[in-house]
Amino acid sequence: MENVLAGFSKPQFSTNGRLVYFLSEAWATSGALHVVDTTNTKEHFVCPTLEFEVVPSGEYRDCLLVAQHRYFIGGGSYNWFWLLRPDGKEEGPVGEDTENFKATYLKD
Repeated sequence: MENVLAGFSKPQFSTNGRLVYFLSEAWATSGALHVVDTTNTKEHFVCPTLEFEVVPSGEYRDCLLVAQHRYFIGGGSYNWFWLLRPDGKEEGPVGEDTENFKATYLKD
């Protein structure tokens, strides 16, 4: 599903306007986050996600807050937000919502 592009939605630009991220339909439990570099028109898959947001300012400017559906080792699943670098590398878990992260890191 990483290579399928269908049902584009929720486009968001990086703060410099170079990258545009968007959701594409993918799995039953998640969509797929893709990015296009507007300087060379190259597109690639970033990660599975339910929703996402480009961090607009602060220490983590241009990183991605992504909600992912994940599974516990012993069974069951959960939906948490994770902080990813623009290249998709995981920085760490944020939690069930983004309120504390935003209150701490999105100061003007």
